[in-house]
Amino acid sequence: MDPIENEVDWIAQGKVWVSVPPRVKRMATEYFTIPQELEFELLPSPHLTITKMLEFPLPLQNTVVTATQPAQFFSTIIPDISDKDLMLRTWRLPIPDSKTVNKLVACSRQCWLDGSQSVIYSHLGGDVTHFPLWILLYWVAVLEIKHDIWVPWRKSQDWVKHNRKIVQRNPTCAVLAEETTLMLAMLPWGIPKAGLSDSEPFYSLWRFLGLHWLAGLQMNDMLELLHCKVSSNPDLVKNTRVAGTALLPKILDAYRTADTGTYWTAQELRWIRDLADDLIQNNAAVIIIS
Repeated sequence: MDPIENEVDWIAQGKVWVSVPPRVKRMATEYFTIPQELEFELLPSPHLTITKMLEFPLPLQNTVVTATQPAQFFSTIIPDISDKDLMLRTWRLPIPDSKTVNKLVACSRQCWLDGSQSVIYSHLGGDVTHFPLWILLYWVAVLEIKHDIWVPWRKSQDWVKHNRKIVQRNPTCAVLAEETTLMLAMLPWGIPKAGLSDSEPFYSLWRFLGLHWLAGLQMNDMLELLHCKVSSNPDLVKNTRVAGTALLPKILDAYRTADTGTYWTAQELRWIRDLADDLIQNNAAVIIIS
C-alpha cells in the first residue's frame, strides 16, 4: 500500500485518532499551535515584569455554560476572522469554564480528523464567528495563567500592600514592602531565576510574599543562599555544611533499608556517604530544614 501523504486522505474518512500515523498527528499539531506572531499579542510575554503580567488583558471566564456537548463547539467551516478582529474578540469574549475546555481539548484531535476546521464560542449567544482550532490552546493557556499565576500573585500583592500601610506599627516592614513593590515592577515573570541552581521562573517566588515561604522550592532557595554565605566565610566553611531538603528523606530511606546494605552500595546514595565522611573528618555540622 502506498504511503498516504495528503490530509484529504485522512480527514472525514471515518478514521480514529489513536490509530493514525505520526505524520498525520504532526499535521494536526500545526492547526493546534498558536501562531508565533500572535502568541505574545494574546498572552503575556515571559519578559514582561510581574506587575505588567498581572495587568495584561485576558478574557473573563464564563460561569454559565449553555453548550455542554463538545460537538457544539466545533464546525467544519473554515475560520472567518482576521488577526486584528481575532485579538480584539479573544480579549473581550468570555471563555468557557475549565471543565468544558478540558473536554474540548480531549476530543479536539478527533474532531479535526472528522473534518472540523474551526471553533465557535458555543457557550455564548449572538452571532457565530468561526475561530481557528488553536483558540482551544489559547483558552488552556489563559486558564493556567489565571489559576497558577494570577491567583497566588494577586494574594501576594494584597499582602505586600497591607504591609506597606503599617508604617507606624512596623516601619521596617513597610520599607521592605515598598522595595518589594519596586522589584515586582522590574523582575520578568517568566524568565528562570538568576543566581540559583533550579530553573524555576521568577513567578514561583510568590510564596515568599505571604505565609507560604516555607514551601519546598523556597526552602531550597534559602538554603542555597545560606550555602553561598557559609562558603564565603573562612571561619564557617571549616565546620559548617548546608544541604537541601532532599537530604533528610534520603537519610530516612537509607535507615529503613539498613538491613539490606543498600546504603553502602547504592550509587544514588554516594553523595550522602561522601557528606557523612566529610562531617566526621572535619568535625563539621550540617544545616538542613525538615
